[in-house]
Amino acid sequence: MGDDNVKETSLHLPQIPKPILHCPSLDTTTPMSDGEKVMQIKNSVCGMRFCPNDYELVCFSLIPRIFGYKPPLDIIQELDVYNTSPDNLPVYEFEYSTHGQAYFFTEKVMKKSKTKRTAGDGYWKVAGGEKCVTDNRKKQCVGYTKTMVFHRGKAPKGEQTKWVMDEIRVNASLYSHTERNEGLDLKMKKYVVCRIRDRELVKDPDPYWD
Repeated sequence: MGDDNVKETSLHLPQIPKPILHCPSLDTTTPMSDGEKVMQIKNSVCGMRFCPNDYELVCFSLIPRIFGYKPPLDIIQELDVYNTSPDNLPVYEFEYSTHGQAYFFTEKVMKKSKTKRTAGDGYWKVAGGEKCVTDNRKKQCVGYTKTMVFHRGKAPKGEQTKWVMDEIRVNASLYSHTERNEGLDLKMKKYVVCRIRDRELVKDPDPYWD
């Protein structure tokens, strides 16, 4: 699907709240490179950090990425999360959020119609059911989130580790069949954004989350 087709598609994105990184001292009118934007945010006197909730991750990061648009702040890199042990992911190097927490785009790996959960020297074990990601008024489900804990070893007898991951995907039913095609449907099913944290350092939900 080319960029021209994406731009011609009439998208009805869910209403997006004010970005969590909004700051009166942040210049959003002057053209800048991604590196310059990040440096301006880091040097801003408001002292904000990158701590989006699930709804903001879906609307500001994942939906634009799937449809081929550049996110407002392009600092989330794409990595092969499901084939890599979290010990080998650059979680501690992600300097825009709370130390010990990072965000990554990745594609879910399917194996016999099921999602592959093995990664490196262990596997991700789902903790609880999938939850709906809603807007601020709780009226529209924009996506789904699933929390997992990394276990080292072979399932089901692996040893629980300090790593926790929130896997967040888009609710494909937000868009009509006329706005989608087979390739786009596949992207919405497989493409996710992950919040990975070391729970020894990040124990509680961020106070800015809804």
